[in-house]
Formats: sequence, structure tokens, C-alpha cells
Amino acid sequence: MRHPQQLRSLTVYQQYFPRVTLNSCCRTPHNFQLPIPTSFPTKPMDSSLHEVWQAAAGSPFFPTVNKDTQFTVAFALLLVGFFLTGVFALNRTLINVPLLGIPASLALGFGVVYMFCAVGVYI
Repeated sequence: MRHPQQLRSLTVYQQYFPRVTLNSCCRTPHNFQLPIPTSFPTKPMDSSLHEVWQAAAGSPFFPTVNKDTQFTVAFALLLVGFFLTGVFALNRTLINVPLLGIPASLALGFGVVYMFCAVGVYI
């Protein structure tokens, strides 16, 4: 605590934004209690996990790319991605970034993910 002679008036900034010190009693230098949240902004889930599991059993998952064709799609995406990367590396201009660079990176990204799925690498 400061000596009474060292006390000075608070600035406008200090009045509206007091410095918070986190000590054992969780009080600010001006001795008012920090508010403790009593309710959460989201409501708890109404259904149990078992009910969700039973509801999902009636709707099976169908992937966008069938398991039999994932390797072909992955190989084609990787081939296109490497080709576009090579063309972009030969002619790096600002106009080629959206025309070649972004499609090349997307093709390589999706191709790698599909290749992981096709050959059985689980991450």
C-alpha cells in the first residue's frame, strides 16, 4: 500500500480500466470483487450419447469419393498439382498466383489427404 502522501488522483483511463492483480483473494487495487460467472452462455446437451449413436445408425455415411477410386483421384490430383506447381515456378507473376498457385496448392493438399486415405495412413 502506498503512503498517504504518495496517493494521487486517478486518470480517466485508470478509473475506467483499473489494473487487475491476480492474488489469492482475486481483488483489484481498488478493493472490489471481480464478478464470478454463474451461468454459461450455452445450454447443456439434451440428448445422451447413446441416443445420438442410435439415431446415427439409421443414416450410414457415404463418402464423396468411393474407397475403390480414392487412389485414382489422389494420383490425378497430385499429378495436376505438381504440373501446376512447375508451370507456376517457371512464370512467377502476380496474375499467376490465383490462376496457378492457389489451384496447385489445393490440388496438392487434397491429393495428399486422399492418398493418405487410399493407402491406409491414418492421422
